[in-house]
Amino acid sequence: MAEALTQQLLQIAAMYRKRNRSELAEAVYRQVLELQSSTERFDSSETAVALYSLGDVYASTDREMQALPYFKMALRIWEKIGARDTESKMQLLAKDFLRERAREIVSTTLQGLEAHLHEPDAQAL
Repeated sequence: MAEALTQQLLQIAAMYRKRNRSELAEAVYRQVLELQSSTERFDSSETAVALYSLGDVYASTDREMQALPYFKMALRIWEKIGARDTESKMQLLAKDFLRERAREIVSTTLQGLEAHLHEPDAQAL
């Protein structure tokens, strides 16, 4: 029963995403996570899909820092349970996002350090 409801909620959330209703999709993905948690099915492919999708909602609405933990949790579940074809594609997308975000953070940090190294010494003035 809970599994059928979870599938229906995932379909509804996906429909909201296609219609650019991110706020509604976010709310439904959160309902899926609550349902999965209450039925002790948190380490399931449905949970991983909901986590990934919620992270994707955040990433697509300029909330990348909020997206990161959801992608990481989804990846952990997929690695634990073994991913099917569609989930494997999502897993690769999440890994790509995390890798790209890490590159951006390193690049920004290096640019900041480089700029700091080239600043005139305040005591020399």
